[in-house]
Amino acid sequence: LNPVYYLALPVGGGQIRKTQQGLGMFYTDMELPGSYTSSGKLRFSVEDNLPNRLQAAVFGQYASKEARQYFDQGRTPLEPKQIQELNDLDLPIADYWKYRDGLKPLETLEEKADYIANLDLPISKKNIMVNNVTDRKEPIDLTDYDQYGSLEEMDYATKNPGKYAVRNALGGYFATKDYYEALGKIEADKENGETVSGSRKKKVADYINSLDIPFEEKMLLFKSQYPSDDTYNRRILEYFNGRDDMSYSQKKLVLQELGFTVDDNGKVRW
Repeated sequence: LNPVYYLALPVGGGQIRKTQQGLGMFYTDMELPGSYTSSGKLRFSVEDNLPNRLQAAVFGQYASKEARQYFDQGRTPLEPKQIQELNDLDLPIADYWKYRDGLKPLETLEEKADYIANLDLPISKKNIMVNNVTDRKEPIDLTDYDQYGSLEEMDYATKNPGKYAVRNALGGYFATKDYYEALGKIEADKENGETVSGSRKKKVADYINSLDIPFEEKMLLFKSQYPSDDTYNRRILEYFNGRDDMSYSQKKLVLQELGFTVDDNGKVRW
């Protein structure tokens, strides 16, 4: 037997296997190039470029910085859903790990949305992230998130633009939250199973009058509960005509929500 050939074969065979495994990261059926477990989970992704291919061909799949980070940081392989998210986000694996680390301690969707909204990323990527942490049927769009105080407020504004405009005119969504929660709990009296006419309206008026807010805001709050009541209509119009902090379109939206009709020329009727 030729001892030189005998000794060289295992070394050459090991290099061949190393090259095969290294280059195999780039010739995979999976959407992302990278190192996968036998069950299809992703250990780490790698960018498909010539330097990375050469490094993988010579030193194998565990020679990259991504591989070192994977083992040094004790990472676990990504599940198929996470692999898809990583592919959709088109982020370096290190940035994705950092994002997932920040997400771990957060429990509520409110907290997660706020965390994602404040990441230094394009809106398109933020929207992918936030919609992957919820099972809502309607997608969340964080485009105007910075205009609101929270996801709760943004949801309310999106679903109830008129009511939201009224609450803004009254001082803001959260400033009026207690008022509307209290008003929502006020019920009409019952006698013999029948609703006593006007009983809730009186309770609403008593509650609003008990609030330490300007009379103009009391009028708006009452009108938001009873749009058909025209007792204060003229005073409400005078009040809005004097509001320089609101645009014409904002005033129009509020008045329409309160039961007024505003035509294209700005004439208001009821």
